[in-house]
Amino acid sequence: MLKKSVLAIAIMLSTFSSAFAAEMKIGVYNNRLVFSKAPQMEAIQDKLNKQFADRVTELKALAEKRKTLGEKLQRDSMTMTEEQRIQSGREFQQLETDLQIKQKQLQEDSKRAEQKELMAVDAVVQKAITKIAEAEGYDLILRVEAAVYAKKHIDISNKIITIISDPAG
Repeated sequence: MLKKSVLAIAIMLSTFSSAFAAEMKIGVYNNRLVFSKAPQMEAIQDKLNKQFADRVTELKALAEKRKTLGEKLQRDSMTMTEEQRIQSGREFQQLETDLQIKQKQLQEDSKRAEQKELMAVDAVVQKAITKIAEAEGYDLILRVEAAVYAKKHIDISNKIITIISDPAG
């Protein structure tokens, strides 16, 4: 008797979930594709390049100075006095330390700035998704990465790209 009840409940649930799924409109989008095609990404890259250009130039100059000093040390170490070798070695080590610190600071600052800009683009993408969902009656929109399988006709990535590419939004 218990087996028949469990079986009946299972059949009812599967029928209910099938009917529910048939009425539900689901869409997916490829976040990587959307971000790679977003025109805002090129503007962000230009902005970040300009923002950090002076620091990149400074790092290149510091690296060149370190390289030149290293070559001089190798070339002239035999003709230098012990005091000159020690002083040049310290200067080289100081340049190496400064370069490493400045590189790390630049990486951290540029990563932070990029994340801030990406959050702004993500907000635009989310707004486009909401616009599509409301206009076309979607009940659920997921990132394609969250789906094990999705048919091509439910992919709304190109619609999102169209909306975020339109200056009027």
